[in-house]
Amino acid sequence: MTGFLLLLGLFGLLLSAAASACMRRVAPRLGLVDRPEGRKDHATPTPLGGGVAIYVGFWIPVWLGAAGAALVANGWQPSWLPERMQELAAGVAHVRIRLIAIFVGTTIIAAIGLTDDRWGLPAWPRLAAQVAVSLGMFLAGVRITVFHESPIISGLITIVWFVVLTNAFNWLDNMDALAGGIGLIVSAIFVTVAVQTGQFFLATALALLIGVLAGFLVFNWPPARLFMGDCGAMHLGLLLAALSAEFTFYEGAQARPLFPVVVPLLIFAVPLFDMISVILIRFHQGRPIHQGDHSHFSHRLVALGMTPSQAVLTVYLVTLALGLGATGLYHSTTAGVVVTLVQALALIAIILVLERAAKKEK
Repeated sequence: MTGFLLLLGLFGLLLSAAASACMRRVAPRLGLVDRPEGRKDHATPTPLGGGVAIYVGFWIPVWLGAAGAALVANGWQPSWLPERMQELAAGVAHVRIRLIAIFVGTTIIAAIGLTDDRWGLPAWPRLAAQVAVSLGMFLAGVRITVFHESPIISGLITIVWFVVLTNAFNWLDNMDALAGGIGLIVSAIFVTVAVQTGQFFLATALALLIGVLAGFLVFNWPPARLFMGDCGAMHLGLLLAALSAEFTFYEGAQARPLFPVVVPLLIFAVPLFDMISVILIRFHQGRPIHQGDHSHFSHRLVALGMTPSQAVLTVYLVTLALGLGATGLYHSTTAGVVVTLVQALALIAIILVLERAAKKEK
């Protein structure tokens, strides 16, 4: 299985890199260019087609795999296909409706993001579309329950989770290689959890996504030659939110009731921390929440004296440090889960204390 995941990731990397190279040339002809103006920090006009490359790099292999699984389910069993893969292929039919829902939902969000990249869209129509898409995905079965069977409670939690992560990753896309790198780290941690819990469908999707993001980062690494734009950032956020909702955290949850809640919160801690802290800063300063500025976690690190590359690396390390705690929770007791959560909160508190102390010195 490990070899298959590695091959899948490599295929995603090559496809995404090829699509990114193509979009670098095509995007300027379509008017998809991010020009350095206002609060933007890059020095030269940069193509915005990376989101299209990520979308193509992920969904083409997914549907090729789904087609192959359908053939296997209908009796095609080549001798070179491992028996374990034949069993997985037979189970694709059980997730087909939810897979279509995720595809349609992320496609709509990617299209809205692409429209915003090209012509610009107000914040509220984008938010309304995100809520509508999240509701549609919930009704199709892509949902979070967290032990609540009530469709109203489950629906509210699912919609909030999808909308928050969609925007959290969009807001993270404020420095070269930041959103893509965080998405890769988050996906790698989720792959570990998926393998631990025997959820191989999700492991294959996340291994593919890791490769796709790695292929894009070849062109987005500082100094970036290609941006993912709102198309890529919102698509990535919603896709990761949907895949996390598909996880089954409940096996053995009677012994670890906090496990289903703490694991995704630890893995997504940095995007959530960045979003919450930015909202609080803007609210405190009396500015619109949706108005872009330099109050993000990465920008605050630069204000403390780091270079942009050092800031991005620091955000990577914090994401990894917090997320790795989630990989040990599957075999942990409730007390262990609580200790890991407190440890994560302490790390975030240290960051806040250092930020405040540095401000006072200035």
